[in-house]
Amino acid sequence: MVKESFPALGRLVGLDSVTEFISHKIEHAPNLLSAAESDRTQGLLSIDDIDRFFATIKYRTAECFCVDGNNPIDVSEFSSRGVVDSRQALRLFDKGATIVLNRVQLYHPPLSDFCKQLSLELSAPCQANVYLTPPGSKGFNLHYDTHDVFMAQVAGAKRWRVYDSAIELPLASQGTSARLEATGDPVVEAELKAGDVLYIPRGWTHEGAATASTSLHITFGIYFFTWADAILETVSNCLLRDRRYRSALPLDLLRQECDERAIQSTVSDMLIAIASEVDARSLRRTLEEQFNTQCQASTAGLLKQLVLARDVSDRTKVRASAKANSTIELDGTLVIDVPGGRLRIKDGGREAALACLSGRTTQVGSLAAWLSPDDRIGLVQRLISAEIVEVV
Repeated sequence: MVKESFPALGRLVGLDSVTEFISHKIEHAPNLLSAAESDRTQGLLSIDDIDRFFATIKYRTAECFCVDGNNPIDVSEFSSRGVVDSRQALRLFDKGATIVLNRVQLYHPPLSDFCKQLSLELSAPCQANVYLTPPGSKGFNLHYDTHDVFMAQVAGAKRWRVYDSAIELPLASQGTSARLEATGDPVVEAELKAGDVLYIPRGWTHEGAATASTSLHITFGIYFFTWADAILETVSNCLLRDRRYRSALPLDLLRQECDERAIQSTVSDMLIAIASEVDARSLRRTLEEQFNTQCQASTAGLLKQLVLARDVSDRTKVRASAKANSTIELDGTLVIDVPGGRLRIKDGGREAALACLSGRTTQVGSLAAWLSPDDRIGLVQRLISAEIVEVV
């Protein structure tokens, strides 16, 4: 049952290994999956796709840049006024530089779909960065990330060395640009070939170099919400609600006669009070809003659906386009989470909306049991506009 609930994760760690991975590897240790039986990255990306991106997209330097672990590259060598010169970037690649494309899931549908599924499975935003490295070269020197990563090899091969963690489960603010040195022997030393996937928890130092062939790999970055996020959100909400937390500290704070015990006691009492005000439902709602903002779901197909929505009639057939979270409030209002907010539907519209979201194909005319012709057509158009129902 577990592996059916994690199809995307299963593709990265092996369907039969999902339970083991969740229990013993996430945040604890690297995991290497060989593609001996199947190519797990097939269909996600290709060198032809990269070629097409450079021919059709004017990248900004925040989205595309060149790096060389052996020879620093100034941004002026491949861009002008923040815009990447594709031809110059490719020439640098030919001389040994790695080309990095950030957040490719925003414009490449196969990666968009995969990242969306992986994000839902892990309750964490997922980002796909792409690395194209020429033979015998490396991009970044030894470093660690402040988010968990899956290195999915697409083409060619790359040799990775992974060392023990430099800092256990670092927060985003605990990254470093300092040059790191390897300490001890590698925990993992392996050559990834097409279809292989290497998981590295945040904080574990690592470096990779292409072998005798051009290497193309996708790094899926997983940005887990942490208990620190939950605590900070809870404290922040309390600070905004209650003036006592915003009162000034004692005026003698910096003088010798300051009563440190009184300060310690007051802070302890405040923390106890904050702990008693934890609202898990509100906390989940806040983090879900952050999740939706960070995931930036693709709008692929939305324009077509908005055009089709204008011609909805009783003969039109629709179905749910995505699994939507919904709740029914005490007054009977149906509240549906949708990209960018919530949809609230009352009275007869509630049952009609639930029918449309049932997972079955629904003909608009069949909603006559709850709504008049104009109302049922209007409801379906709202559901299409909210990206939770599509015309079939």
